[in-house]
Amino acid sequence: MRRIIVLTGATGSCKTAVATALARRLPQLSSPLPVELPRLVSLDAVQVFRGPHIGAASPSPEQLEEAPTALVACRGLDEGVSAGHLAAEATEACRRLLDAGLVPVVVGGSGLYMDWFIDGPQGSPLADPAVRARIEAEVAARPQWEHWLGKVAAASPLRAERLVRGDWVKMRRALEIVASGAAAIPEPPRTPLAERLDASVCVFNLHWPRLDHLRLVDARCEDMVAAGLLPEVLDLVVGNRVGSEWALDVPYAGPPLEPGHHVAAAIGYAQSLPFLANLVADANAGVAPKILAKALGSFVKDFQAKSRQLTRKQNRWFARDDFLWLPLAEQSPDAVAETIARLALSDLADSGGPAKMAAALEAQAADIAAGAAPWKNSPDDLAALRTYQVRPTTRDFPRRRSRSLSLAAHVAGAP
Repeated sequence: MRRIIVLTGATGSCKTAVATALARRLPQLSSPLPVELPRLVSLDAVQVFRGPHIGAASPSPEQLEEAPTALVACRGLDEGVSAGHLAAEATEACRRLLDAGLVPVVVGGSGLYMDWFIDGPQGSPLADPAVRARIEAEVAARPQWEHWLGKVAAASPLRAERLVRGDWVKMRRALEIVASGAAAIPEPPRTPLAERLDASVCVFNLHWPRLDHLRLVDARCEDMVAAGLLPEVLDLVVGNRVGSEWALDVPYAGPPLEPGHHVAAAIGYAQSLPFLANLVADANAGVAPKILAKALGSFVKDFQAKSRQLTRKQNRWFARDDFLWLPLAEQSPDAVAETIARLALSDLADSGGPAKMAAALEAQAADIAAGAAPWKNSPDDLAALRTYQVRPTTRDFPRRRSRSLSLAAHVAGAP
């Protein structure tokens, strides 16, 4: 029976570590695996680009060597990649693996991209790079929300109602659809992944207890900053001119990251870009080092807050009864991968679907019906969340602040 495993989860839910561990448990072919058929498939809006690495939480070189992954670092920052395009490429990658007798494992944390991939293409047309460039130029020349909202509403009132004020990414996409003439056309029925590829699809959502997850996300943001997120962003913007002190392991030499690119809107990068711009201005203005050091602390806190907010949205996206929620608390990635293999792969030779997976989903459905959905917080958790505060960091912030001031001076002198 053809089978696909999908791993979802909010940011910081160990998807890459679990996927790497799961790759070791996948059925193997008797003949050598073709190099062009990596067992894992990434469905990530930022990891697909060359350049972003630290902020994208991309698989490490060691992880990629152990578990080669498709659709990682395969596009330049001057190339447009929409949810529809990436979902279509991931579908084709799965088709090749299935046709070779293998089990694809797809990994991603974006609700939009997973929606296109699992539930099928939406009626909206795929993005046209020429139309997108024209729309972006027009919006940049006239950044007035009400004006463009009126344009969308005239063609599709329903689409206009769905827009959230200030979400310019979705506004530009809506304008692209209007420009294509497809805004008023009724959306056709969608064809889910299982039908498109004639395969059983097992979707696992990895999750932590909410309070533990927030702590992990806060630490993850600090880890990214300590690992060199700011030099990475600087490298993407100005090219390989960050100097030996700030040189990355793999200096970036591709097209620069432009402000309108959706990588620039991704959490981490969206906070780093204005912080670096202010850092340059403050360094040139001779602002006191204590002020700059305080600004670094504010930047980290903002990065953490936006990341925590994202996890709440992601948990809502994945609150589906056909996604099996797997707890990560007190379990290693290897143990979670073993559970996934048992549920999704133990009856792979049978002609029917995954019986153990179906039984687990039935048990979860019973919990949901009883008011104990895995995505619901207990009263005690809700009380703790209302008073949540970021713990003081255990990292050497003074050293990091000193390095940030050096970076400010370097940025100020960058061409």
